Amino acid sequence: MRIADRYLLRTVGLTWLGVLAVLLCVTVGLAVGDTLADVAMGRVPSNLLMTQLMLKSLEGLTVLLPLSLFLGIILGFGRLYRDQELTVLAACGMGQRSLFRPLAWLLVPMLVMITILSLWIAPWALRTSKTLIARAASDMSVAGLQAGRFHEFASGGSVVYVGSLEPDGSFRNAFIHIERNGRKDIVTADSGYQYQDASGARYLALKDGERSEGTPGGGDYRWMKFVRNDLRLPDPGEDQVITKFGALPLAEVLAGQTPYHHAEFHWRIAPVFAMVVLTLLAVPLSRTNPRRGYFGNMVLAIMIYVTYANLLAIGTSWLEDDPSWRSAGLWWIHLGGVALALWLLRNRHQRRRASTPPPALGAAAS
Repeated sequence: MRIADRYLLRTVGLTWLGVLAVLLCVTVGLAVGDTLADVAMGRVPSNLLMTQLMLKSLEGLTVLLPLSLFLGIILGFGRLYRDQELTVLAACGMGQRSLFRPLAWLLVPMLVMITILSLWIAPWALRTSKTLIARAASDMSVAGLQAGRFHEFASGGSVVYVGSLEPDGSFRNAFIHIERNGRKDIVTADSGYQYQDASGARYLALKDGERSEGTPGGGDYRWMKFVRNDLRLPDPGEDQVITKFGALPLAEVLAGQTPYHHAEFHWRIAPVFAMVVLTLLAVPLSRTNPRRGYFGNMVLAIMIYVTYANLLAIGTSWLEDDPSWRSAGLWWIHLGGVALALWLLRNRHQRRRASTPPPALGAAAS
């Protein structure tokens, strides 16, 4: 590489690392808040806190890498425009198109990284996160059941409260609320314990309690007292089926023929093309007038990014709901971003040529 290319690459690379570090801190902070809220509500076991944070961070990198590179180029080149360093390089014959050469050294390895993350690692992280929570929810001792707190199973249909937990795993003063198909069951018991039958199903054995069940507003309510009443806990497969968008294995996505699989495929490859489109957009958007300040076109850049990201989300929803969008995919959004980048590059080039003063008569005659 030329000396100028190395200098530009170092400037953008260091700025990108700084932006990525800030975005990671913000993302991890938000993930900590959400995960702690889930732990407090009993939806996530407390011993899975760090694991969930790491898995969510891996999943979030598919969004953070394109965004951080986009902002890193704008801020890095923006500083060079402010200090008029790129103006000097332009006077030496290094135009806007020459700026893509050093960026390619940063873009190519990042494209490989984002492809691996988006197609394999992020879906694996999402599947692993859901699977760990589902397995933990099937075992109360692992699910973080604590005395004096309401615990909601991952299925959302059962809430359990116990007054105290004994060292042998039994509990006392239990309250259980179950809601299924419009019916509500309320069970109280003086004591109980958990056990597993020969088939592997898990049950709560409740002793010396009362149970009321029925449909609110109906006349079919029943009330009973019992010496023992066994309630089955949800199995991991029943409690948490991995169907969340973005969690399917890549082989299953490629083999599927439904609009859902088609939408997920385009959503998986969207970060790869988004990184290229955002890099093309960042170069013309980074060009600023020194008198306009350091951030220059940052507001316009953020508006373009938000619009681009929202269009990808809307397009994915259309692909999932309407099969007629299958042929269009998300290509129209990526091509629109490329067209906008080319228009900005051409517009800035024409404005620069128009602002260049003509040579003096004496210089022309000589």
